[in-house]
Amino acid sequence: MLKVVNGRAKYHQPGNEFNGYYEDEITSAVFGSLSYMDIDIIWEIFNQLFGERFRDNNWPKLKPISINMLFWPKLSSENGLPDIFPDLIIDFRNQEGKTHRVILEVKWEAGAGRSEGKERDQLPRQWSYSIEKFSYEYTFHVYLVKRENKAHKEVESIFELGEDWFRKYRFDKNEWRKRLYILSWAQLSMILEDAIKHAIYPEIICSKIRLWAKDVIGFLDKIGVPKFTGFAMVDTSNAYKINKNILFWIDWLGFDKVIKVDFRLIQKTPVPLFWKE
Repeated sequence: MLKVVNGRAKYHQPGNEFNGYYEDEITSAVFGSLSYMDIDIIWEIFNQLFGERFRDNNWPKLKPISINMLFWPKLSSENGLPDIFPDLIIDFRNQEGKTHRVILEVKWEAGAGRSEGKERDQLPRQWSYSIEKFSYEYTFHVYLVKRENKAHKEVESIFELGEDWFRKYRFDKNEWRKRLYILSWAQLSMILEDAIKHAIYPEIICSKIRLWAKDVIGFLDKIGVPKFTGFAMVDTSNAYKINKNILFWIDWLGFDKVIKVDFRLIQKTPVPLFWKE
């Protein structure tokens, strides 16, 4: 928690919590300890988390010579728009002196793509401000959320805005779309679980990654993001069953919010159908 106390203490006021948990505390708890680790370990962890998604978009091929993690840095714009503070920026500097940048925006229950409110342009501003100084070819944007479906809807509502709205940020929204990764906390937990099982690094690195990953998975489980272990392991005791073969399932968080459905309004289909809200 050292990062959040030093970096964002002024935000620790009543009314800023989400479901009893502060987003900044969660960011600090999960990623704060990485800043004290060796470059080899930091690189392997972020390469596991983001490398596959950005492999075709100029993701670094080799381990960087330096990594700089900036928690809640202030980004300013040259076109007079207000400053903005992403949760985390990771800069990977290679041997040629080029820097690859990851902008990480962390959300718990709140959103950055709301149809109303001051945070509607939060993600576009983060991207716009960063590529004023870093080429978009070396910049990546990660939106880490609790509910992936909700986040996709939020982001699509931004992309549906007219060209005039985007013109003030002076970037190509299609290029941004290629480099924007919506990642859920449940997916992050699954990636770490896979890394623990199939690690191919030297043992000295593997052991430290396992320690960190197990703590993160356990922490997320405690605050309501259980790892997905397959349908056979899911508790279906409080799920609404249609019959012995078909079952409604909400998302990685289980069946806890399933409601009874008026099946007279649902057309018959030749195959079983998953349905959400």
